[in-house]
Amino acid sequence: MSSDFWTKVRSILKKYGVFYAIGLAAAFALKLYYSRAGVDELDWILAPTTWWVQVLSGINFKKAPGVGYINHNYEFVIAPVCAGINFMIIAFTTLIFSFMHHMRTTGSRIAWLILSLVSIYPYTILVNSLRIIPSIYLLQMDFYGGLVTPERVHTMEGTLVYFTALLFLYHIADKAVKSSSSRLSTHFSPRFSPSSSQHQSMETAEAADSRKPAFNTVLKWSLPVFFYFSITLGIPFLNGAYRNDNGQFIEYVVLVCIMCFSVIAVTCLLALLNKHVRQKTAGNRG
Repeated sequence: MSSDFWTKVRSILKKYGVFYAIGLAAAFALKLYYSRAGVDELDWILAPTTWWVQVLSGINFKKAPGVGYINHNYEFVIAPVCAGINFMIIAFTTLIFSFMHHMRTTGSRIAWLILSLVSIYPYTILVNSLRIIPSIYLLQMDFYGGLVTPERVHTMEGTLVYFTALLFLYHIADKAVKSSSSRLSTHFSPRFSPSSSQHQSMETAEAADSRKPAFNTVLKWSLPVFFYFSITLGIPFLNGAYRNDNGQFIEYVVLVCIMCFSVIAVTCLLALLNKHVRQKTAGNRG
């Protein structure tokens, strides 16, 4: 690699290294805490999650000490494994490592770190509630048999909800950061006006981007995809989850990949459809 690349890396680490380290330490600490926590230690997230499930579904749950929140009619338990902590860690690391380098000042970096920490708590509760409710009803359905098992359906439904929610969070954060950066640029550089050559170059770049919406969509989602796969599959792999499990981990990997790449494929198709509609609209106006 060129010296320019490493110079850029050192510059980024010098500016943002402390915040990346704090983010990584926070994620690691939460993961360690989760691995050792029981129902009582996780009640700060299980209780509000259960409350939202009750509000949105009308299904009542009762707390069972040492077990979780139980509904006997549906034979469903909201246990520590349902807390959504892994999703919280994924969402937090995605926000920190994807957008921290866009923060220009120390104050804005501190603000982004705090905002990321604060926002993922209610977001995780909401997303996890929306994941649990379909799980309750799916278990009551009578379509299981052969390859279709409750465990596989549960994995696929959970992956669909969590992964889609992560991409949505990333999209919203990306829009917010770009909008904020644009306003700051306009505020601090009101007299800036691109030259004709710069303007032409910008138009050429935008035109090139518009010709490959599917590729741009895949590229855009690369960071959240990386963090999702790293934490969902990478950490269990490093912990030896594949050993002596009769192929269950491999099956889990396959199901997660199928659902994630299906979501990405649908997103790319929507990007292509959006491009087609915009071109058609522009053509009609012309």
